[in-house]
Amino acid sequence: AIISGVIVAIVCFILGYIFQSIYVLSLLKKNTGQSGEHTFEILEEGLLEQTSVNQSITYWQGIVKLQETKAYLLIYISALQYHILPIRNFQSHEEYKRFVKTINTNRKNHNKL
Repeated sequence: AIISGVIVAIVCFILGYIFQSIYVLSLLKKNTGQSGEHTFEILEEGLLEQTSVNQSITYWQGIVKLQETKAYLLIYISALQYHILPIRNFQSHEEYKRFVKTINTNRKNHNKL
């Protein structure tokens, strides 16, 4: 009985993984704006994100935190949701540092309100 339960659990896990993978691939094939080119622009009121099908502003108060890795800047807009910006896409290291500094400055200034 225990072995049967383990086998059923493994089969369910594998099927779940397969169906989830198919779902993600179907989303990527549709132009939902989740994949592909994203453009970010700093505005007075917040961070503008544009894709081929979407445009949204995250207000400064809505940016939870920034996290820098060697290759990416992660802009958290919730505990589990974030924008991933490849550092290599900036024209220079100085431009990247100005971008991060501007976001941090605006976050601090607007969170005081």
